[in-house]
Amino acid sequence: MIIVQRGKVLFKRRLPSSMNGNFGKKCMKIKKIFSLMTAFLCLFALVACGEKEVPPSPPPEDSFEQYREIPVDYTKIDATHEDSALNLWFSHAFSKTAKDDTRSTGRDTYKIYMGKNEKENCQFFLSAATEKSFSLAASDFRSEKGDIVPVSLFYQYYFTMPFENMEQEVPDAIPPVKEGAAFTVNANESAGFVLQAKTSADTPAGEYTATLEVFDGAGRQIKTAKVFLHVWDFVLSDDTVCRTAMWIDKNTLMGHDYKTLYDYLLDNRVNAYDLPYALDDPRVDEYLDDPRVNAFNILGFKFNKESGKGDEQIKSAMRAAYTKLSVKEEWNEKGYFYLVDEPNPSEIQKLGWIKMYGEWLEECYPGYRQLSPFFTDQWYDTAKTQDWIEFLRPYINIWVPKTYAYTTLREYGQIVGGKCLYKEGQEAELDVKFGSYPKRIQNMVEQDGDEAWWYVTSQPTDPYITLNTTEPGVAYRILFWQQKLNGVSGFLYWSVNYWSGDGWNNREGEWTEGSKTYGNGQLIYPGAKVGESGPVGSLRLESVRDGIEDYQVFTMLEKLVGKEKVNELIRRTTTHAAVWERDEDHFAGERVILGNYLEALSSKA
Repeated sequence: MIIVQRGKVLFKRRLPSSMNGNFGKKCMKIKKIFSLMTAFLCLFALVACGEKEVPPSPPPEDSFEQYREIPVDYTKIDATHEDSALNLWFSHAFSKTAKDDTRSTGRDTYKIYMGKNEKENCQFFLSAATEKSFSLAASDFRSEKGDIVPVSLFYQYYFTMPFENMEQEVPDAIPPVKEGAAFTVNANESAGFVLQAKTSADTPAGEYTATLEVFDGAGRQIKTAKVFLHVWDFVLSDDTVCRTAMWIDKNTLMGHDYKTLYDYLLDNRVNAYDLPYALDDPRVDEYLDDPRVNAFNILGFKFNKESGKGDEQIKSAMRAAYTKLSVKEEWNEKGYFYLVDEPNPSEIQKLGWIKMYGEWLEECYPGYRQLSPFFTDQWYDTAKTQDWIEFLRPYINIWVPKTYAYTTLREYGQIVGGKCLYKEGQEAELDVKFGSYPKRIQNMVEQDGDEAWWYVTSQPTDPYITLNTTEPGVAYRILFWQQKLNGVSGFLYWSVNYWSGDGWNNREGEWTEGSKTYGNGQLIYPGAKVGESGPVGSLRLESVRDGIEDYQVFTMLEKLVGKEKVNELIRRTTTHAAVWERDEDHFAGERVILGNYLEALSSKA
């Protein structure tokens, strides 16, 4: 047996000792005789058939390989005043390149692949042996017929942290490039940028090109490159399949209004916990009707007894919410109640709170959906008749454990660094009594109509994926491939604006459960520091959005070929929440296969 973690072999099953010694020598002799016989048969076949070459077999009709990318035939272009001392190269949208990394990828151009109504990026970098100052410009993408796909440029802002086993300056925030803005790259360092394309639902499918230009201080063109784009002939709808829930802390808005941050996330296919307006505000209807809004916390985060609300106050709010939302079925389906956060062994009373709120909701809000993220499960009673999950089943119907919940007991013993949802020391008994969590949630979804979500914070640790800044860039996107593989329909993240100081420290050096973490709870940045009136995004948020869009494409493909075929494609990249391929070129190739496959099948349909 071979167990693989992030493309590395962790352990192999050894051959039995009987394979050594004289027995092994006899096996070698038999192998040699067999090889000679095979060679003779092959020689006979060649003589019989002459010297005709046998053409390679075409790939099977359902082979993924037939949808692999065909590389662009491109010759590097010299600028009008080419600066040979300045290096320009391209990389994948999800790559993470430290500032002192000046190794070129060897890509003089890049081809972006995307569907309609989607955002997709590539990155490019500049470096030199001496300090260089420059400015940038990029044209919109244009097809031969004159169709336009708009382009935006962003520059990368760096933070110091451990990355790839050493202290480095690592990019995350991506403020927009303003027209005519000057940049400087230090000697023997790189400066990273993001080129983003944005399609609409009616963008014509096909091939497009754009031009990137780099200018010196005198305005002379010193570098240029052509960038390519293929728009797939399918549309990603606004009603995103992957449900999301992320907290915007209203106490740390740093000059921004809540609605601005909410709309920014929504434009990136992410739903914040709370809507911008209260349910009794007529302006909320626009959001309730918006197909991009697929999940919201009905009473608002922390509207509970813990925050000082009275019993009747909470019940009255539940009734009023039902009166408002039951008017339209689609409004009601989007809402959930998030009244208790993370029950755990040190706060076991929270289980009783969930039960209490569930009973109130049964009375005040028929057909309610309640969630409460949790990271462990153990026996509820000393008689061992119920665990926490069984106790909560009458009251919870959106289940949100951490991602390691999808590690079975058998996998827990095989995967280096594996974690199990069941409490250590009780895992075997719980598994015998109730089965694995993946099997249990599958039954609850199929039998009870429950929903399966999951979440991460600064934990779990490697080999599982979080949204911490120190993860490999490709990880954030693979997380949503894993989500699709496991049949998980929603993703919860506890905060996007966990800001301190000026909000640009990337939560550096924060200690969480005995280890330093970076970027925890922070996917956007306050814009004032870089002269922006709105929030500034991050490479991580870009990858989260792209992962959500990949999830959408997988769901579209599933309707045509079925779940098993989709899972077969996903397993070429990740087979488990803790087992995934970190090679960036591999992932980029697999994503092109995904889109090309769906496009080919859609055209046939």
